[in-house]
Amino acid sequence: MKHFKHRKAGFSFLELMIAITLLSIFGTTIFMLQSNIVEKTYRTHITSTIQRYIDTIEPDFMLKKMQHLHQKLPLDSIVITKNITNPAIDITLRVKEIPEQSSLHTDFGKYIRIVDQELTTNTSKKNIVSFTFAPSYDNTKETA
Repeated sequence: MKHFKHRKAGFSFLELMIAITLLSIFGTTIFMLQSNIVEKTYRTHITSTIQRYIDTIEPDFMLKKMQHLHQKLPLDSIVITKNITNPAIDITLRVKEIPEQSSLHTDFGKYIRIVDQELTTNTSKKNIVSFTFAPSYDNTKETA
């Protein structure tokens, strides 16, 4: 602040404009950085919440998978649905064959199945795809 003999004490207009400009430049970048950090934290929270709910359905899936393998039934008939009330989330787990159009089908079609986990809330729908080992049994051959 520069003191002039002919003016009252205070900032000149130029000093105020420079101060506002510097504050807006640095304030905007800090605000954008804070916004990005909060957004990434929120996304991480949502992802971990989804994973936690899917982990609650995993034991049911493993039990049904073992029952189907023991009875030599196809795994493609496994569909598990779980409704969670607070927060309102519906989880559906389906086992599917690898599509014949896929390049994975030729190499792994006999042994690998796709596990499609669908999580539905009031506002969004998310799919998580994973793979599981599932040997296919040839019903024409009987082992001794």
